[in-house]
Amino acid sequence: MNSARHGAVERSMYLRPVAVAVAVMLVGHEAPADPPAEASAPCVNRGGALVRKIHDVALDASALKFCTGDDCWTLDRATNAVTAAPKVTPAPAKPSDPPGMLTADTGTIIATADRTSAEFCPKGVEVKAACKSFKLALKTPAAGVDPAMNATRTLGAVVYRGAAEPDDPNHGPSYVVAFDLVKGKQLGVLRGSDVVVLDRGFVIDSEKLYSAALKPIGKLAARDEVWIKVGSSTDLIALRDTATGDAVLQDTRTAKVKARIPLGATDKTSFFQLVASPDGAMLYAIGSVRDEGHIAIIDVAKRKLVTHASPTVCAPGTMRRT
Repeated sequence: MNSARHGAVERSMYLRPVAVAVAVMLVGHEAPADPPAEASAPCVNRGGALVRKIHDVALDASALKFCTGDDCWTLDRATNAVTAAPKVTPAPAKPSDPPGMLTADTGTIIATADRTSAEFCPKGVEVKAACKSFKLALKTPAAGVDPAMNATRTLGAVVYRGAAEPDDPNHGPSYVVAFDLVKGKQLGVLRGSDVVVLDRGFVIDSEKLYSAALKPIGKLAARDEVWIKVGSSTDLIALRDTATGDAVLQDTRTAKVKARIPLGATDKTSFFQLVASPDGAMLYAIGSVRDEGHIAIIDVAKRKLVTHASPTVCAPGTMRRT
């Protein structure tokens, strides 16, 4: 064979698979999708990972109002129709109480605590005759001591918090000390680093339920640190179970689950903000992230989902970024 001809054949045989491979690469490689365009009118995002904060949630006899980022909405409770509302600047968060102090919504100091004592004043520290004082006799150091009290101001507690770092001079375990403020007595001391005082009991470490006498009852039905009370007391609470995508109604006096109600979420792990009507008759769950603005409406007495509602969903290829 002619050497030039032979070289051409070799080059052709070499280049052919390379060309085929390049063609396969070009066919198999998709160009990156264009980012979604900014929606010109208020709408809610679905299917993305952008988190817009749910804020300024308010519920009255006629409407549920809330905002997703810069977009605000009103749900008519009679028709369950959702319409856009004027933009609302997020309300400032309530300042945290100073260490060792508990204040009412009015700013009045209603409890104080340190390493050696705790004082609970249901009518405010100015009304000393109504205050109940207790000695604390724990033998371990504390990095902080914080009081807590229920809304009815009949039960109180102190979190005696040891430092977690081994080289901290206040390193040690944390405890919850519970009190009956009506009888003026200490109920007991349990290991724990967090407490919520219920109308008729205690929740310790967002998990364990105790009675008003500090007797163990059971556990919360889901790991939810922002559960809400349903109605005027904390006897019935609502939680979100992100393992199942359910809203859970639970009796805190018995730990019994009254109902598990699917929220119909696209993503079971989506955060839903819960809000209950003052009379405890209705429960609303407002979704975020992939379920932004999705509203599940629950009849508490009937223990069932009534319907779903939603603001206008952003058109495909568009989104709201703020």
